[in-house]
Amino acid sequence: MSTKTFRVKATALMLVGAGCASVFEMGGGEVASAATTINPSPTPFPGPFTSKIEGFSAYDGQTKCIRKAKPGVVAFEKFVLRKLKKASFGIARSCSGSSVSEHKEGRAIDWHMNAYNWRDRQQVKKLFRYLFKTDWWGNPYARARRLGIMYIIWNKKMWRAYRPFDGWQKYEGSSPHTDHVHISFARAGANGVTSFWTGEVAKLPEAWIPGWPPEPTPTPPNQGKTTGRFAGEDT
Repeated sequence: MSTKTFRVKATALMLVGAGCASVFEMGGGEVASAATTINPSPTPFPGPFTSKIEGFSAYDGQTKCIRKAKPGVVAFEKFVLRKLKKASFGIARSCSGSSVSEHKEGRAIDWHMNAYNWRDRQQVKKLFRYLFKTDWWGNPYARARRLGIMYIIWNKKMWRAYRPFDGWQKYEGSSPHTDHVHISFARAGANGVTSFWTGEVAKLPEAWIPGWPPEPTPTPPNQGKTTGRFAGEDT
């Protein structure tokens, strides 16, 4: 990424509210300007993508009460429900209570899935494979980054974009998230201005991850670059 960055170190703080994913965490981070532009009607970029891609999102938690679903989250909800069916528990939430939740800014979605149902688990795995797959350019977690996903909670575990290589970690919030998948987005992702929707890499608060990015490697040949399509990936 070419944006000028600043390293920030802070102590992790987690505040958990009943009935919703509520996580307030900050780690050491390289912070760039968060996108303020809004794409009112995002649709998946048809591709092909280039090797340029968003970094891993730093934690950028809810600070205001908006209660209006952001267009990028709405578009992602439609995309997932169209491809994988089932239902959504919604995006925006009431601002009552003191817990921090991106639902209160319209930046999080709860996808209704049952962790104890085999078919539902397979659908969730399909989505995660799609989001976390390394692209032709060697970018890990490519679509999650292009969507500006900040963290995911499912079935008592949590994946954080700002600690991506730690994998799925134990989640001990008040809700075990066995009846839904919670996905929170960075502001640029929620606004629908990341490369998944526009083809242009967006500026977003970028996590500082020790040893990342690795030393540059030669650019691979153009052999079917990743597009925004769900089926027939990377064709």
